[in-house]
Amino acid sequence: MGEHEKEWKALAASTPFHGIMSLYDYELVSLWVAELLSLFIARYDN
Repeated sequence: MGEHEKEWKALAASTPFHGIMSLYDYELVSLWVAELLSLFIARYDN
C-alpha cells in the first residue's frame, strides 16, 4: 500500500484538491477505486 499511497499523494499534490483532501477522503476514494476495479475485473474475467 505504501507505493500506492505515494502515487496518490503525488497526484493529489498536483491537483487543485491539494490541501482539501483529508485522510478520510483518501480512504474513501481508495475504497471506491478498489470497488470499481473489482467490478471491472469480474466483468472481464468471465
